[in-house]
Amino acid sequence: MDEKLKKGLSLAIVTLLILNIPLILYLLNFKLVAFNKNFYKKEFLKYKIYDDFPGDDIEVINSDLLYYMRHGKGDEYVNIDLFNDKEKGHLVDVKKIIQTAFVLLNVSIIFSILLIGALFWTDKIGFRKKISWTLIYGGIFTFFIALVMFILIKINFNSFFDGFHKTFFKDGTWLFDEGSDIIRLYTSQFFYDTTLSIVIRTLAIAFIFITIGLFSIYRLKRDVKKREHYDCL
Repeated sequence: MDEKLKKGLSLAIVTLLILNIPLILYLLNFKLVAFNKNFYKKEFLKYKIYDDFPGDDIEVINSDLLYYMRHGKGDEYVNIDLFNDKEKGHLVDVKKIIQTAFVLLNVSIIFSILLIGALFWTDKIGFRKKISWTLIYGGIFTFFIALVMFILIKINFNSFFDGFHKTFFKDGTWLFDEGSDIIRLYTSQFFYDTTLSIVIRTLAIAFIFITIGLFSIYRLKRDVKKREHYDCL
């Protein structure tokens, strides 16, 4: 392969990998947090949700809703009597977004694996170095996005939350009275904790990526110095 073409192709692959890292990390952490039943139990206890629904089995309702979010089909409503038709209509929209996000996560992971394979095929000798820098820059990029989100959430979560809904949902479909069961069950404090947990997890993993990348670069430089030392003997 022509050297100039090789460098250009490698640069394009590394760039795509760097851009893909925050997407994968956010979607993966969303999946891990949003479908962690223990997380919901802690939140329900924290905000005394069990006391607000003394006649209902909240854990069964939540488990059924999570199953619906992952496996519900098309425009079918969730079969939970607690919610009214408007709430069920909103949950249909939420389900579609979540399922689309999971498809995007899987596609992004497969795409990244293919890109890594292409990078190895393109530059076997420089593969380790390029992957190391990909982790560093991808981690920095992800860390910066997560840090901005963390600040926005801490400053004014309501504006952040409203902005998200205005972007992904039709006007009026996501607004409910404070006494609505969907609002009482999944409070604004719950969504605050959920979003913050996702962002903090992403910050932590981004930092790990940066650390692994830097350590790998250090090892590479040390190996080069060793080879140079033995070559001089």
